[in-house]
Amino acid sequence: MGQEEKQDAEQQATSDKQQKGKRRIKVDEEEYHSLQDKAKRADALFDQLLRLQAEFENTRKRYLKEKEEYIRFAHGEMVLELLPVYDHFRIALTNLQAMPGEGANHGAMLQGIQMIQNEMWNLLSRNGLSRIETVGLPFNPEQHEALESVEADDSLEGMVIEEIRPGYLLNGKLLRPASVKVAKRKTQET
Repeated sequence: MGQEEKQDAEQQATSDKQQKGKRRIKVDEEEYHSLQDKAKRADALFDQLLRLQAEFENTRKRYLKEKEEYIRFAHGEMVLELLPVYDHFRIALTNLQAMPGEGANHGAMLQGIQMIQNEMWNLLSRNGLSRIETVGLPFNPEQHEALESVEADDSLEGMVIEEIRPGYLLNGKLLRPASVKVAKRKTQET
């Protein structure tokens, strides 16, 4: 057998192997259209399945995100109710420090209130509470509540000059706005 005959035989064997997986069947036109319709329906159902899988995955991700968000802010109401208590400790500590007092009782009371306030702040901050910065910053209506406008130098106009009540964020979201005094331009006397 020559070289050409070997190549022809190899090509024929390869062609036969490829044809074994594919058979030609004769079907009438009606059956052919029915098979085409079924193939289109199968493709449509497969597309629908893919869309439903994607929708399910998106819903699952959204649920997990909402659940995480709920957990982060679920204790927000309790923290909001604790803020006045924390404020009262802060005020008591400030007033006690300003009072002239002598003796072990005054020092012990001051130290005790300071310890309670610090422990309470540590607990609140570990749970996502942070204080809003105010004095010396421009008034921010999203975080500050202006209770009073005070005449000041033009360079201070629109700046927070005093904090009346602190404001807080819980995990980056506003829990309570800070109550502040804001500088305004002096009125010109005529």
